[in-house]
Amino acid sequence: MDVLSQLATDYPIWSILFVAIAVMFVISIVRSLFKMAMVVVVIGLVLVVFFDFEPTEVMDKGKEFVHTGKDVLENSISSDLLKALSEENFSIKKENGQTLIEVKSLGLSYNLNDLFEQLNNEQQHELEKLLEK
Repeated sequence: MDVLSQLATDYPIWSILFVAIAVMFVISIVRSLFKMAMVVVVIGLVLVVFFDFEPTEVMDKGKEFVHTGKDVLENSISSDLLKALSEENFSIKKENGQTLIEVKSLGLSYNLNDLFEQLNNEQQHELEKLLEK
């Protein structure tokens, strides 16, 4: 922190420029999140007003959509992780009573128990074979 404060006092124009860029970056992120939220709200309103859905139905559909998206993402991550484990070097660590698998080339660290819960039987057997090597 001392180095940053020293740089800010030595080069005030650069620090002001850096703060301005950071503020513009944060504003653009907030603006894009607001736009996405507005699209979701408009879709919900159209469903309620024009297609006679109940508001609770729309909320349930949204929760179902999020759950489905989460499942798809987790399944693709677990299959990609298995592929990376078969192609890359990995290490197994025990930290705080948990077993972690690390793939350093990808920068991934994953809890072994969580990974087994997400995999189907075929993928679990494939992972067990990889771990036996």
